[in-house]
Amino acid sequence: MCQKHNIGVWCGGMLECSIGAFFTLSLATLDNFIYPAALNTNDYIDDIVTYKCLAENGKVNAPNFLSDFGVNEDKLRHYTILSKTMTMR
Repeated sequence: MCQKHNIGVWCGGMLECSIGAFFTLSLATLDNFIYPAALNTNDYIDDIVTYKCLAENGKVNAPNFLSDFGVNEDKLRHYTILSKTMTMR
């Protein structure tokens, strides 16, 4: 809606993991996101993602959403407390 009405926007948050930071960074690359983004670019000790959004010299390289983002399934299983599989009919 903002883009349709030529309204610039800002993206940020206090996301606690690199999965959230990845999506925030992806949104911040859209054309009408014209204000500096507030990104969490921490280097977590044992992160479950395969691409880390890390700042270097005040800049963060925007990942290619479909090809760069991934979850390390082994680490995810290691930290999973409970899971449930659902099927659709």
